[in-house]
Amino acid sequence: MATIVTRYFLLFRPLPATRFAELVRMHWQIETTLHWVLDVVMDEDQSRSRKNHASENLAPACAVSRST
Repeated sequence: MATIVTRYFLLFRPLPATRFAELVRMHWQIETTLHWVLDVVMDEDQSRSRKNHASENLAPACAVSRST
């Protein structure tokens, strides 16, 4: 059985449906690419820094390492 999902978006101006769909696909392409890099290249899924605030403390250092 198919699942129907409703999503709401806030836009600052009206857009034709085709342009809106294009922008949504572009956004998710960027998200998917970023998460692929984090998961596969940086091996983020294997990170064990989950205790206390370790992940928040390491996030800035990881961001710097990705940007260089």
